[in-house]
Amino acid sequence: MACYFPKQIKGQFGEHSIVSNCAHFNNDPLQRRAFVWDAFAFHSNGYSRMFHWESTVLKDANGVSAFLKDFSVSLSSSPTSLITYCRWLGHSVQPVAETLHTGWWAVCNSDGTVVAESHRNASHFQIFWRSTAKFVQALPVIEAGLHHNKSSEQLAVLCSSHVGSELHQSLALGWLQSAGLTKMCLLCGVHPPVDLETRHQLIRNGRSPSALHHNCSGKHSGMLAVCQHHGWPLESYREASHPLQQGIAALMAERLNLAEPLPTGVDGCGVPTFYGTVGQLAQLYAVLTTDPLAEPLIQSVISSPVAFGGVGRVDSEIVKVTNGRLIGKVGADGVFVVMNRDQQLGFAIKIADGHEEARNRVVMAVLQQLDWLTALEISHPSLAAWVATRVENASGTPVGEWHTP
Repeated sequence: MACYFPKQIKGQFGEHSIVSNCAHFNNDPLQRRAFVWDAFAFHSNGYSRMFHWESTVLKDANGVSAFLKDFSVSLSSSPTSLITYCRWLGHSVQPVAETLHTGWWAVCNSDGTVVAESHRNASHFQIFWRSTAKFVQALPVIEAGLHHNKSSEQLAVLCSSHVGSELHQSLALGWLQSAGLTKMCLLCGVHPPVDLETRHQLIRNGRSPSALHHNCSGKHSGMLAVCQHHGWPLESYREASHPLQQGIAALMAERLNLAEPLPTGVDGCGVPTFYGTVGQLAQLYAVLTTDPLAEPLIQSVISSPVAFGGVGRVDSEIVKVTNGRLIGKVGADGVFVVMNRDQQLGFAIKIADGHEEARNRVVMAVLQQLDWLTALEISHPSLAAWVATRVENASGTPVGEWHTP
């Protein structure tokens, strides 16, 4: 869909250049198109404000005219620079900034007290939590007692954003089969497996991926098992009004001591995704460190980190390298959380542009700054890809470096 996107806007703060994309919503036969834009803007003094732009674009039959409405500015918390990639200029090894990645992070304890944050009010910024909510989304399995006589791998896959390997497929399918269900019940959608060997095997065999390859199939299989156990409708298990999702929302609110459930959007796999602050997400992971209902899930992840994500996945590697002292969890579009079980603290981060490598590198840098990783752990080969600052091209020639403030 074509998008009307102005290069510049003028408002009470002067002239700004928009540097973000928009999300598309409704489209009718008259080509009335509504957009909600969360845009970051450059001001004369640098990266300045977050714009929330709800606009309606009206076009004639030829798509000529366009009108914008409802522009507003939110000053809750601007992002701050978290990491910069610098490419070397010529042969002088002079670093020149090529990409800048901004965002927000916070460390909180279980009552929500902010222990540290990237910059003032960073903990107040609201984000979609995406897959970082999976530990709570798996709690109904434990509540229902369905975890008894299940292996650590079977429990770990419930919380996973996995790579779709044979292991992950079989674990998700096992949950379905134990409930008398099939993979046809999964409504998470289909995408090719992240694991390259599995993807290549599908191509060689002339097969298409199934819902079991989806990185959220473990979560969905657990959800379906709970619905079958309680006799709840299966075809609508993703809907926010479904008893399962209502129960998950209540479990989340209970852990954050909220009077009302958090608002939600729809995640990539179709289930509700929670919308809360960076600080609340960090607080959640501090709460989970001593949550008896979550303990079986946490122990399963420690015992089976590959089932939790996959070989080479940053969250799985953090769990392995620290022997479960730290538990990381990825979320889409630049979200990540870490649970510090020794200190009973939670860390949450959101990279504004959703850049995955930048997110992983900032996570490692902040964990070092917080002294959550030992020198031995920092130097571990499994974390080297996100700790090393020098960048080489495909032929092995050094071409640049990453810098954190």
